[in-house]
Amino acid sequence: MSNEYNFKKSKNYKAIVNKSNNEIISIVSKDYQLITNEKALDIGKECFKQVFQTINTDDMEIYNISFPKTMSFCYIDVIHKKLYIKFW
Repeated sequence: MSNEYNFKKSKNYKAIVNKSNNEIISIVSKDYQLITNEKALDIGKECFKQVFQTINTDDMEIYNISFPKTMSFCYIDVIHKKLYIKFW
């Protein structure tokens, strides 16, 4: 097996690189934009407002944050302190 690699630049994709260790986290489309966790939370609150128009999103709080060591994604679980929804 050869140690030679054939690299090709792409106009349609780019690499997301971890600045602390210079490792590639992910390959994404050229239009992909990173956002902060705070921005993601704001977008989530805006979505919540669209579905539950009478609910105050100021009563939401972060319940849990999950992410792998690679930092390739992040899940933010949010709860609403004053809202109870009975599904069944």
